[in-house]
Amino acid sequence: MHAIGAAALARYGGSIARTFAEGDSSCGSGYYHGVLERSLVNVKSRKPDVLAPVARTLCDDATGMTPWIAYQCLHGLGHGLMIATGLNLPISLDVCARLGRWWDRDACRSGVFMENLSSSYGFRSLWLRDEDPVYPCNWVAIEAKRRCYQMVTTRILPSVGEDWTRTAEVCTKVESAFVYMCFRSFGRDASSWSGRNASVTIATCAIARPFGGESECVFAAAQDVVSNFTSGERARPLCEAVPSALTERCFEGLGSVLGRLRKTVAAREADCRALTSSAVLVEACMRGGRSALPQT
Repeated sequence: MHAIGAAALARYGGSIARTFAEGDSSCGSGYYHGVLERSLVNVKSRKPDVLAPVARTLCDDATGMTPWIAYQCLHGLGHGLMIATGLNLPISLDVCARLGRWWDRDACRSGVFMENLSSSYGFRSLWLRDEDPVYPCNWVAIEAKRRCYQMVTTRILPSVGEDWTRTAEVCTKVESAFVYMCFRSFGRDASSWSGRNASVTIATCAIARPFGGESECVFAAAQDVVSNFTSGERARPLCEAVPSALTERCFEGLGSVLGRLRKTVAAREADCRALTSSAVLVEACMRGGRSALPQT
């Protein structure tokens, strides 16, 4: 999918907006990532001062589309920066930090850390340490930590023999301000590793209950399902099956991604209402959507 995205950008004459419009988010949005990877190949310098002015313009056309497309563009930009710089994490984060809005910078960082964690082309980043699976989250600047911790359990799990209980224990010991993001990473992995199977995901999130992380796990698991299928309907079985005390939180997670798929408040509300007749859950879905929309 990365290769198809890169080839499509060449086919459409370098127009990111048109190339995005011709593709979709299959295979973890690999198509979108490939588009942005190719967009940087002609930049001759790998210095932030040179990369940043180019990076700031790449997603301009995409911002006129849905917030989902805008996010995918900026996330893909993070992947592209890492690949263009030879997996240089500090330079890539430096360029992300020079984007205009907080939302843009945050989305860009999410792509940087995903590429650092699992390189698109099979190379291992120097910014990983087997003896410290939390690194580089405990090393990067404060503004970048949130996105790093959102994926940290993908490193922690293999280091503890895929033991979910020990992983939850590690989450309780990371920097206190980011424990919640570690448990969101836990939920993202619980969903992904189960193949988006609702019952297995719920059972895995329950492991986080004694550690205070079950709610964030469910929130992120719902996000993961909607992100992978661009469909709230696919996440509804999960939210209907979680313990009743977590149903509202699940719909909030679902809505935080679902809301990006539409451009208007009315369309977002219609999507939420199509999933539930409960006014409380509709509001949770809408609240999640509002929290994830572009902000300055």
